Amino acid sequence: KQRASIWPGGMVDDAGRKDDVLLPADVLDAPVPPHGRWQDWSTRYPRHYIAGVQAPYQITNSRVRKLKQGGSRVEWLFMFKEHTSNQNGTVHGGAVFAILDSLANTAGYYNEGRQTATATGSIAYKRPAVVSRLYCAMGYPSSAPPPRNSSSNRGVGEDEKNLQQKNNKKKNRVFITVDLIEKDTGKIVARTKFQLVHWGGFKAKRSKSITSKL
Repeated sequence: KQRASIWPGGMVDDAGRKDDVLLPADVLDAPVPPHGRWQDWSTRYPRHYIAGVQAPYQITNSRVRKLKQGGSRVEWLFMFKEHTSNQNGTVHGGAVFAILDSLANTAGYYNEGRQTATATGSIAYKRPAVVSRLYCAMGYPSSAPPPRNSSSNRGVGEDEKNLQQKNNKKKNRVFITVDLIEKDTGKIVARTKFQLVHWGGFKAKRSKSITSKL
């Protein structure tokens, strides 16, 4: 069990042990060399929904922490801008989910060393978020959910080729948990769980020439 500490101290467990070195996180979603600094995201990605010129978020810090148990946790400090709010003054749930989804794939890169894309994602809202308040979002590796039928990995009548294809797909899966926390209180606002897949970008399709038959 972990509790949140004041930024930039990161997470401290119940025994008071701190995680390893905290470094700048310069990559957003997928690496575009040269990585540069996170402060330049709006220039490098002007149309990006999360960090672009007209993005609904104001990111004030971006860090990656190497964890003692292995893996890395990416941490963003940010605020929701005015146009993310509902009529009741709270932040729209979709705006909350969007930035956590982007952070999940950033964490996916730092843990896998390659580009990832979201396959599935779920969110549990604990309390409403509000505009102009500082939040800390933390993305870190999580374990895969148990299989539906743990007694056997082989389906009925499944041959070796199909089983190998299924195992290969499992190797491409990345599981990331992202927590959204109020910076000043340490209270959890939302917890999301994502299943990512390795992704190499869109591939150009061959154009098929149509030959008319005479």
